[in-house]
Amino acid sequence: MQAPPTGETPERHCLMAHDNLMESSDRYYPRARRARTWERRGRGRIVRRREEAMIDFFGEELAGLEIESKQPRTQELGELLDGVVEGLSGDERTFLRTLIDAWPEITGGDVAQQASPRTLRDGVLYVEVYNAAWRYHLASYSVKRQILEKIAKFSQGAVHDVVFRVGGATMRG
Repeated sequence: MQAPPTGETPERHCLMAHDNLMESSDRYYPRARRARTWERRGRGRIVRRREEAMIDFFGEELAGLEIESKQPRTQELGELLDGVVEGLSGDERTFLRTLIDAWPEITGGDVAQQASPRTLRDGVLYVEVYNAAWRYHLASYSVKRQILEKIAKFSQGAVHDVVFRVGGATMRG
């Protein structure tokens, strides 16, 4: 390690050496370089232009209020979940819970490990599947028809279609 120049503390010299190392290592760590670039840039060019146009049109005082009014309203997680729950009627929620509990008996062990019912809307059951291969298998005509017949028998006709969607991130964990 080099000796610090005269009049400079060793700590300051180490910090400068660290900064030089970080700058030279940018080519090996592009994510760090991108993060610093975003910090320097601030808001996007289009956003800045829009704000400048609003300032020109409305004036300095009213532009801030107008810009603020265009921002989406923030919602708490509880409000969002309440909206989802309100979308389901009590009967659908109860039935979906019953269907989830009976899913292994309805579909069998292998399918139950790879797929899980998530929502029920207007008689359509949306099933989350672990990966695309299982989705392809379950969505094939014969397998889907067998599963739909079993579900229709269980639901007494409340479910008339099944849609399989890949959602592996929430399936295992």
